[in-house]
Amino acid sequence: DETWFFNVLQHAICPEEMLLKAKKTSKVIRVFEPINTPTNVPHPHSLTQETFTKVLGDFGHIYNGGSEPNSFSTDCYYGVWNADNNI
Repeated sequence: DETWFFNVLQHAICPEEMLLKAKKTSKVIRVFEPINTPTNVPHPHSLTQETFTKVLGDFGHIYNGGSEPNSFSTDCYYGVWNADNNI
């Protein structure tokens, strides 16, 4: 019923394809993913807010990296997408 994306899409062959598959198969999608990061061998993609909104619509928020002690130092896109709200 749910798909969770937590710091995984930068590593995928095609992040947009994973989001589309989740949209087709899930009632709920939970996201917390780094955005606007440099690419390298283990992180071949630099995700942006638009990566998510062009597939799922504008459902999330921006976490400002480093704004919480002992947490992600990178900006992240996060939120919960509900199929019931997006049919």
